[in-house]
Amino acid sequence: MLMNKKTSTVFIALLFFFSGTAGLMYEIVWTRMLVLVFGNTTHSIVAVVAAFLAGLALGSFMFGRWTDLLSSRRLLRLYGLLELGVGLSALGSKFIIENISQLYISLAGEPGSVPAILLIKFAVASLALLIPTILMGATLPALVSFIELRYRDAAKNISLLYAINTFGGILGVLAAGLVLIELVGIHGTLYTAIGVNVLVGGVAWLLAGDDVQPTIAPSSGQAPAIRRKEAILLAMYALSGLTAIGYQVLWTRLLTPRVDTVIYAFASILAVYLLGIALGSLLYHRFLTGVRSRWRLFSFSQLAIGMCAVVSVFLVSTSVDIARPLVLLGVILPATVLMGVSFPLVVVLVNGDDRAGKNVGVVYASNSAGSIAGAFIASFILLPMLGTAHSIILLALANILIALAVSVLEVSTGAQLFRKAYPVLVLAALIGGVVLFQSGREQFHDGATRRLISSVSDGRGEWRILEDEVASVFAAKSNGHINATLKIDGVATTMKVAETRFMAHLPIALHKNPERMLVIAFGMGSTFRSALKHGLQVDVVELVPSVPQVFDLFHDDAESVLSDPNGRVIINDGRNYVLTTGEQYDLVTIDPPPPFNAAGTTVLYAQEFYRQIIPRLREGGLVCQWMWFGSREDDVAMAMKSFTDVFEHVAVFGSFWDTPGVFMFGSQSPIVIDSSRVQEIFTSNAVVKDFQEVHEGVPPKKVFTSYLADREMMQRALSDFPSVTDNHPCTEYYLLRHMFSERPRMTIDWLQTRLQQNE
Repeated sequence: MLMNKKTSTVFIALLFFFSGTAGLMYEIVWTRMLVLVFGNTTHSIVAVVAAFLAGLALGSFMFGRWTDLLSSRRLLRLYGLLELGVGLSALGSKFIIENISQLYISLAGEPGSVPAILLIKFAVASLALLIPTILMGATLPALVSFIELRYRDAAKNISLLYAINTFGGILGVLAAGLVLIELVGIHGTLYTAIGVNVLVGGVAWLLAGDDVQPTIAPSSGQAPAIRRKEAILLAMYALSGLTAIGYQVLWTRLLTPRVDTVIYAFASILAVYLLGIALGSLLYHRFLTGVRSRWRLFSFSQLAIGMCAVVSVFLVSTSVDIARPLVLLGVILPATVLMGVSFPLVVVLVNGDDRAGKNVGVVYASNSAGSIAGAFIASFILLPMLGTAHSIILLALANILIALAVSVLEVSTGAQLFRKAYPVLVLAALIGGVVLFQSGREQFHDGATRRLISSVSDGRGEWRILEDEVASVFAAKSNGHINATLKIDGVATTMKVAETRFMAHLPIALHKNPERMLVIAFGMGSTFRSALKHGLQVDVVELVPSVPQVFDLFHDDAESVLSDPNGRVIINDGRNYVLTTGEQYDLVTIDPPPPFNAAGTTVLYAQEFYRQIIPRLREGGLVCQWMWFGSREDDVAMAMKSFTDVFEHVAVFGSFWDTPGVFMFGSQSPIVIDSSRVQEIFTSNAVVKDFQEVHEGVPPKKVFTSYLADREMMQRALSDFPSVTDNHPCTEYYLLRHMFSERPRMTIDWLQTRLQQNE
């Protein structure tokens, strides 16, 4: 069926919309798949995002100049081939990622310097992602050149295309994050994105052959060279890209205590970020393409971005209780709308309105290069050195400096008001930002943190706030060391309780003669400290670098514990350490951070993780998993099922303190409960005193009576629940299941009833 110009244009717009959908689905899936190789650390996520952006930049730059040499029909066919190529190479990326672990392990080895690890992760991620992302980056200049030849109005249509593609990206974020991963898993989501690309490419190819419009040839003239002024603009736009991705990193940190640490909160942050950019592009398309003073508009947009960023800090730090959605929109949307205005504006400013394919390629590449730098700088320099609020203010100053630089460039050609009053306004904003940057950090604490500080201060306690590339940490003590608080990204992670000590003493009591122990998750350091009392060599792996630095707030003997030659603190993702280390252990304890359904926690509940531990166990080795009853029956049951399915021998003990949960022990050797050894361990002076710091002593008979089940009993009790796997991280992606079914919170009574029913 032949289509007229209007119909074909609608189809092309739809194609680019769904191309954006697939692109963001890939980013989410690839990031998830690669952090399983690299570890769920900021290093890993930044390396993957940088590799993704590098491919887009290369593709846009490499293909941009070439697309201006093709006719409209050939451009549409090229676009179709590019989309097909993205889909096919994305299918190949799955097999590369699945087989890349050994290459990464051989290159990375034991944790080394941060720059070296970052470079290795970036190189390995690029190996998997470079081809599909280069092809993905080429689609924008190809389609822009096609539209330019068709309509000869680059200024209006670049902004519209960019908006359409970004709206498609929002759909991709929401579809993958809220629906598809839960329903069809990580691989199913990847296959869906591949299917979208193949469909888009096929339709584009058919449209090119079915095009009733004349085949318009490209202009024979060469695109004008970029002049010095435009080169300066590109450098400034690269700096603007640095601030844009920096804001995304920092706003995520700023908002996390407000919006929670579940995966849906992070998906919402990304979706709102993209929404602002899409709305800004539409704003430019509808109202600003006719503006003559484009340089002034770019300067003003940069000034406004900086001002909005500063306001975002105060919006979160206010003590006024504002609804979560309003905080999310208020922090992110104003500045990102202005970012959306900037891209089509800069494309048109570089070499005028003609040769849009080349312009898009150069502008997109410069902005992406800045974005790559921004991800690294914000995560590894600004956050640890300055903290979130001051880092945002510093980036705002960079945007204001861009505005000032543009106002100076335009001083000879601008209108009277622009030449005289506007630079003064920008300079005043810059001075105000510098003054604000000198303010103390306490000025920017959110209301919840201020209340905590006030409560601790009233109790004559001590508190500390630290920020690093992974998280923000609030730690406090009052009444000596009795009342202790540890919050990571606003979430209370642990307390000084008997359970964390039990996780050291019971595994030691169940093993005949342990010599080495691995503790995954430092927390308040109780398990690590308790294990060292037995004279074992103990390694503890902690994801957040600042957590061990507040250990002294919880224990008087912190200095001597950390200097114990038998102890070692390793800053790394626990799962990644297990994957990459060559060490072997008699005991491994795992205490995943709350909340139970938090983003990233499934990596410590998945079958694949438990299988990775088995080669790290010595003969007779034991794994102790604390299974906190902090969610619904089905959530906790699935996590227990994955543990039970992997280990050949399982023993389950119930918690008999205030925190509901069970201690699950797994081994490839029979687990023998030796009553005499349990008696010896739990009546020793060191263990009795250890428990007495937080609780009365633990009589050995309580240990025996807390035993609940073995592997066969657990398998029967949990037979109707699926396991948690890397492909189906069902405890992390739960929205539809929770929405359409109701279950109460897990209790020990529920588990005991299931065990009795299946005897």
